[in-house]
Amino acid sequence: MANKYLKEESELFELEPKSVLNPLNAFKVIKKLAKTWKEISKEIQSDLAENYLKNISKQRETRFPTEEDLNGAIQGLLRLQDTYKLKTKDLANGIVEDININKQMDAKDCYEIGLAAYNEEDYYHSILWMEEANERYYLLEKESTEINKSDILNILSISLYKQGNLKRALIINDKLIELDPLYPNATNNSKLYEQELLANGVNEEDFRLNIPPLNNTRIVSVYEELCRGENEINVTEISKLYCYYKMDRPFLRLAPIKVEIIRFEPLAVIFRNIVYDEEIEIMQNISLPKLQRFTLLDHTTQKLRFTKDRTSSLFDFK
Repeated sequence: MANKYLKEESELFELEPKSVLNPLNAFKVIKKLAKTWKEISKEIQSDLAENYLKNISKQRETRFPTEEDLNGAIQGLLRLQDTYKLKTKDLANGIVEDININKQMDAKDCYEIGLAAYNEEDYYHSILWMEEANERYYLLEKESTEINKSDILNILSISLYKQGNLKRALIINDKLIELDPLYPNATNNSKLYEQELLANGVNEEDFRLNIPPLNNTRIVSVYEELCRGENEINVTEISKLYCYYKMDRPFLRLAPIKVEIIRFEPLAVIFRNIVYDEEIEIMQNISLPKLQRFTLLDHTTQKLRFTKDRTSSLFDFK
């Protein structure tokens, strides 16, 4: 087992730094470091393992990724999927648009992404990734004991129900009960789905017949269209755009700012030549070693906390 982990960790350290900019690689690396580190320290008790842990600790001066870091990587991957309309199967096959990292996700990877979405009440992505996990369980994980098939079916069934797919949820739950009759809440969920079908005017004999198309929609954000270049301004609006020198302050009379208007509704401008490449590099070199995740003050507890809903619009050097 020690040799197995040594091999896996050495592969991670051999990755080019730029390779982790690929969100699929980033997910795999963070997952490996966050998930298996606990397993290593708990399961391996030999002298070899002790030396191995010391060696890994020396190689890594920064802290190990946590479950929160892993969840952040997953949410980033899902955001990328939505913004660029990437197919779940392509991502699971290691493909981001035209880039193939030649590393497929297994059923456990897909399950963990779907579970993270489910825990955030994001049933749209939960369905997508649990369906992929369900498919890959048979294609790639026939003899694997690392993931429970019943767990996949359970989350998939509930997610389908939450998205209004009652008949589909009931059928998946039937498969769950067939596989594991004692699975917690499975029988109760079947009763719930059947009661709601009856309330919707569906006859009992039709509960599992005439299955309607899958309903799995989500709220689309305007910024996603902008990122894909779909929300383009027309020729008439383009003709009204212009550039100018900003000189509305005394100092700016001496050093005016170059401003380019790129859109009026909403107003969007680019300030040109404010900071030069050499200056940017200096700031990066100074700030990177001190870079920390931004926090907000929780007025209830009067303590600083991380937030996934906002990003910082400012920074400072101390």
